[in-house]
Amino acid sequence: MRLRICGTQLQALTQEAATFVKQAVNLATRRSHSQVTPLHLATVMLSNSTTLLHKACLQCHSHPLHYKALEI
Repeated sequence: MRLRICGTQLQALTQEAATFVKQAVNLATRRSHSQVTPLHLATVMLSNSTTLLHKACLQCHSHPLHYKALEI
């Protein structure tokens, strides 16, 4: 199975967004998933401590265990 990304579609994204999409595709491939889902992208974004999603989750959940549950 091979997931492909169209180069012209990636050009429409910022460099950071294109990187996250590529990482999400790699994650889906490693997990033997035939499609990339929003969960793949969210997982990639949560694993990077500099993303707005990661920072927002840390601010919303004051207890560290709440954030750990999101990582799982």
